[in-house]
Amino acid sequence: MKWISGAPNNTHPDVHIFTSHFMSTLASDGAKAVSSWTAKKRIDIFEKKLIFVPVNSDLHWSLCVVVNPGFIANNSDNEKNGSRSEKGSFLLFLDSLNMHQKRKVAKKIYEWLNFEWKRLKKSSDKDFRQPFYRESMPLFTPKIPYQDNGCDCGVFVCRYAFNLFQMRNESVFSQFDMVDNCTDLFEDSGLFEFGMKDIARIRVEMKHLIANLSKVYLQKKKLEKAKQKSKSKSNEADGNTSSEAAEAEEPTDGGNKPEGIDESFDSIVKREDESQETSGDEGPSFVSKEKENVENSSDTSGKDDEVKTNEEEDRSSSDEKSQDLLVNDEGSA
Repeated sequence: MKWISGAPNNTHPDVHIFTSHFMSTLASDGAKAVSSWTAKKRIDIFEKKLIFVPVNSDLHWSLCVVVNPGFIANNSDNEKNGSRSEKGSFLLFLDSLNMHQKRKVAKKIYEWLNFEWKRLKKSSDKDFRQPFYRESMPLFTPKIPYQDNGCDCGVFVCRYAFNLFQMRNESVFSQFDMVDNCTDLFEDSGLFEFGMKDIARIRVEMKHLIANLSKVYLQKKKLEKAKQKSKSKSNEADGNTSSEAAEAEEPTDGGNKPEGIDESFDSIVKREDESQETSGDEGPSFVSKEKENVENSSDTSGKDDEVKTNEEEDRSSSDEKSQDLLVNDEGSA
């Protein structure tokens, strides 16, 4: 669900989904400790319709959902109260065992919303009021399916979240929905009519959903990796071009490399070749030395071949003389 909400074809998602670590960090360390979760990604939570906050505590899962936080002002406008068209701002708490302390969770959510409201400067500096609190943003616990064992809470939480995610485009989550604790909102959707007899089927559905999504997800990650690699190469090429341009504009400094610049071997050779062509010099010193070494090696090799040839000629001449002597000795005999 988290990946779906930020899919490529959904450039401005109206849903945000946190991991369970968000709530645990918020509960233990406060709102400031989790500010980077949205600040680094430049996420404005007040532009979201639904914010999912899973809660994991005491070996149990529950779900808190922040609904339309950016429309908190509607709650204080008496003319909009009860309207079907005006968006309402409230919290939903869905717990399949009624085990977690919902008021304690809500208090931490209010603290975080007020911190983000101030950080994003949603009100003037002179306005010190904190808009999110128990009376201004009510907490609702609508009737939902419950579990009768101690092992399926995770499945229930995933199903709650998935159903609300499906409702995001069909429902306004209005002021009218707030009148009856969102009971009609959930009942009319027809999505919360599951029970324990459906859990095995839901587990299979989740398995197939994850398997199908994983193919798309992995392909997306592969494309992102290729794009990042291409971007890195492009940045590297731009950096080399800028470096060469800067060197061409700067006055010559005797060939000393500026401090802090790490030139590649290819760029050094290219620069030295260009310098050779413009100045008429015989070439860079390290190239000349290498050339000299090769030439010396060639001269030495030629001399060795000449000496070897002379030695072979002397040996051949000596063999001929020995043959003549042998013939003469046989004639004398």
